[in-house]
Amino acid sequence: KGLFPTEVSMRHVLSFIVLLSLCACFPERKPASEEITFEKTSVEIARPGRPPLKLNVELADTPEKLERGLMYRSEMDDNAGMLFKFPAESFISMWMANTSISLDMFFADSRGRITEIVEETVPLSRERITSSEKTKIVLEMKAGTAGRLDIRPGDTIRLPIFGLEKEP
Repeated sequence: KGLFPTEVSMRHVLSFIVLLSLCACFPERKPASEEITFEKTSVEIARPGRPPLKLNVELADTPEKLERGLMYRSEMDDNAGMLFKFPAESFISMWMANTSISLDMFFADSRGRITEIVEETVPLSRERITSSEKTKIVLEMKAGTAGRLDIRPGDTIRLPIFGLEKEP
């Protein structure tokens, strides 16, 4: 007698509670590709004494897009990338959590000048990669791109919507 009249009913109730607890730990998620759509555009990298490069990029320019970045991607084209535009120039920290592709990261100031390059990042690492100078833009591309395309500090990322289309 009482709330649970049989032993079988009690086991069912306990199983149900355990199942509910597990569901709370793993909330339902849409596939990463459906959650956020990135605008695509092209950028030019001006390189003193060398021909400019034209690259296709996705833009991360909202808090949600800045947070997501290239997470949950398993592949990337050689001349494609993601350009992160931050609201204000500051010291920026990036990481590779949930990113399984090794990347080269190009940190640039508010004029688009690349101030530093971090090559061959470690996939899935939670270690922070922090700019040594104030940064407004970070361009992420497949690991090895800096060497393959001869991109160096001092080169300039030009993108009209950021006001970086002209020589500084």
